[in-house]
Amino acid sequence: MLCAAQETLTSLIDFGPAPDNEDEHYGNNVSELVAHILETVLGRGGVILSQMDRNAKLRVVKELEQRGLFLVKGSVELVAERLGISKYTLYTYIDESKQEEQQIV
Repeated sequence: MLCAAQETLTSLIDFGPAPDNEDEHYGNNVSELVAHILETVLGRGGVILSQMDRNAKLRVVKELEQRGLFLVKGSVELVAERLGISKYTLYTYIDESKQEEQQIV
């Protein structure tokens, strides 16, 4: 019974292998870690932040949501500030991202 519980827990927290092209980063605090993850995601898009339209920002938010970044306390405010949007707009993007995910499943 204990083995079955352990297998269930392992399957729930298994995020799969980390992408090969990403280095591990250990921040000194949560803000630094959130900033690093955000910069990694933004750097992948190859788009200048000031030139990002709504759809581009939505794609960034979707990836951050998939990575679980918004589970970190204070991350919403940091991401909203960096993207130049209000936290309420960011919550709207998060909701849209979740709705898209549910439609795919």
